Amino acid sequence: MEAKELTIMDRVKTFEDALNLADEKTRQEYLKSVEGYNTPDEIAYKKLKLIIKVVNEEWVADYKNPKQIKWYLWFADLSFGAGSGLCCANFAYASGSYSLPFGSRLNFKNKETALYVGNQFMPLWKEYLL
Repeated sequence: MEAKELTIMDRVKTFEDALNLADEKTRQEYLKSVEGYNTPDEIAYKKLKLIIKVVNEEWVADYKNPKQIKWYLWFADLSFGAGSGLCCANFAYASGSYSLPFGSRLNFKNKETALYVGNQFMPLWKEYLL
């Protein structure tokens, strides 16, 4: 019986997993970026960038291509008892009117990957956003 190949989501359960799977250049860029003084939210952002680069595998957002779909996490916190949660949004066109409360580097190749990283790394998102 053939063993099932693990997906990237099976292989990246922690930041350390992502760091170990990152290519040498990405790993060195991260390590250099956290040398010296960084606030906790800056470190969380840098960790999320690395995780997202690893789980997106070879996919890179092309902002010159208006037909390429890019997925972003959208966190909702409705303070008046309406609940809170995590959802995804995608934008397929460069023109239009929308705003996102986070950096464009934090985007995903598909909805499944976005939801996985949003849920699996919720403490890092909280550290970054709050």
